[in-house]
Amino acid sequence: MKIADRLNGRVYANAMRMLIAIARSYTALFPHGRGRLWLARNLLRLCQWSRDPLLRTRDINLSGVPIKYHYSRRSTVGLWLDLFGHWELSFLRHMVASLRDCKADRPVVLDIGANYGLYAITAACHVPKCRAFAFECDPIVADILEKNIALNHDAMERNGSSVDLVRMAVSKDRGGGLLYRSDDDGDGSLLPDFGKTNRSEGIAIETVDGDWILKTLCEGRANYCKIDVQGAEQNVLMGFRNALKKGDIDEIQIEISQGNEVCVDVMEQYPYALSGSGSLERVATQGFDDFFYRACNERPH
Repeated sequence: MKIADRLNGRVYANAMRMLIAIARSYTALFPHGRGRLWLARNLLRLCQWSRDPLLRTRDINLSGVPIKYHYSRRSTVGLWLDLFGHWELSFLRHMVASLRDCKADRPVVLDIGANYGLYAITAACHVPKCRAFAFECDPIVADILEKNIALNHDAMERNGSSVDLVRMAVSKDRGGGLLYRSDDDGDGSLLPDFGKTNRSEGIAIETVDGDWILKTLCEGRANYCKIDVQGAEQNVLMGFRNALKKGDIDEIQIEISQGNEVCVDVMEQYPYALSGSGSLERVATQGFDDFFYRACNERPH
């Protein structure tokens, strides 16, 4: 490597450290400011100038249990972890509380669109005897997720829990499809025109439907299911059609974005009640919101 390249690399690294320090100082002074998301998105653009993925490891603490994550700074999630130390913390705490309250001897979690595994790994580290299935079809993100599962193996083992990585997309049918990656790692979608990020040509992936998942992996039932698949949530729900009719999933968390509001209508066809603060008004104003549904006919476990 030339001396000039080394110097440029050091200048870039020092500049990034300074930007991150400024961003952390800002968020400490204004923890609920609207500038948080702006900072993450704009720092993401700066980080994309880097020649390497800038993978890091960070300890995230929830309820006193340290969780370690590898992540890429070329993702909004990774930047959020770096800046604020967590991602969707209130949702993670809600999931943990819901699983601890359920009556299952071994709670089952489906993390669909798992990204770096925050939901699956949090559940496995905080809920005794939990079994989580993390579905991530993006090969680059799935490689990082696999490292994260290994990083937290000891903590999960002490808890009697596990996380199984499934390198498939969940959709309405079993078979194959195309994943359109983004310049934001972890923002890939089965929809080529979803979002505002630049998308690559589609890469071939395997798909599986939700009813097959429950029948084959979960003995017919799951206690918590998080669905966040960048606009393709309706297809995921269609793949769970039989399970939803019978209320075989205790609680479902769905990220609904603009253009995908039909998911609310889909869920109204099944014996589920909206239990959280999901709002179509927020979808219209901020672009997305998380909706929580609980089965109305929960059976004894």
